[in-house]
Amino acid sequence: MTGTTSTISPDERARTLLQFCQDLAARLPGTWSAGTTDIGTGTARSDLHEKLWDTAVAYAALIEVAYQHAGIVKDNGLRALVVLPRPRPHAGQYAIAPLVPAALGTAYDFEDLSLHGITVGADPVRAASAVRIRLLPRYGDALRTVLSREIAPSTPRGAETADGAAAPETDPEPAYLADGRHWQSEPRDAQVLRDAVRALLLAAESRFDEELTGASDVLAGGGEYICDRDGLDADLAPIIESAALTMVLDVAGLRVRSLLDPALPGRLEQLESWPEQQQRAVFHGAAQLLVPRPADRPGAARIRSTASPAAVIRFSTGPRLSAAAPPAAHLPARQTL
Repeated sequence: MTGTTSTISPDERARTLLQFCQDLAARLPGTWSAGTTDIGTGTARSDLHEKLWDTAVAYAALIEVAYQHAGIVKDNGLRALVVLPRPRPHAGQYAIAPLVPAALGTAYDFEDLSLHGITVGADPVRAASAVRIRLLPRYGDALRTVLSREIAPSTPRGAETADGAAAPETDPEPAYLADGRHWQSEPRDAQVLRDAVRALLLAAESRFDEELTGASDVLAGGGEYICDRDGLDADLAPIIESAALTMVLDVAGLRVRSLLDPALPGRLEQLESWPEQQQRAVFHGAAQLLVPRPADRPGAARIRSTASPAAVIRFSTGPRLSAAAPPAAHLPARQTL
């Protein structure tokens, strides 16, 4: 923060923010990880604004303050929270707000569901309690609403709409993702996603040969691998991995209602307690459910290129490297944090 009385260096502020995020993540239900992201440029801040599911304190702070870093706390599924130090006169407090998963779109796509973040003090115990009670339930409800719009049964061929008009003809065999779940999407895109999930399941099955410890290990980084291999949009990676995990649990008889189901960690732990060959058979069975239909698969809008499978499967779980964003002045800069 600028001012003659401020003696805190940017590096020290970043370390304090990271420590708070780590302490917060350790106290949230389930498995959460913490880190910071550089938002020192206007472009980076604009990108964060697009994902920020908040129209209150965090939204205002991101406009008013020239932040150098933002804290990110995320779970193993779709949920992610942004953590921003509040400016004066609220120094020592944090604004915590949910983010729209990149794979689902931007906050502007779901303005009708826009959530309000919360403010907390510097005590991570009380902060975690506030997040757990006041924020996560609303976040979960909003995500379930979004997913119900994105993944929902399609109208059967020949059915009528609510106003009595004949519904448009649809693909007679929608792209199911296990036991009635299927993508409500352009049919070509649905088939591409179906094939991507099947490819990941087959690749993950073969990774048991690498003496990995269980289902979560063999899937780790697999979404990015499939996207890189097949030229798919990288934002689809978490959806592909999530769909693969859901199918594996379904086939194993350990079905969960969604990725936000509190039973998910326990069900996954139960699956990973099974012998390796039994886990491997579950992956194989899930892949068999997605065997392509005889008709040729059309291309989809999200495909940029076609590539052959790599001879050796290696999933990378490290961060993606991208070119630094050029400076921009999309947002005003006042205080500096």
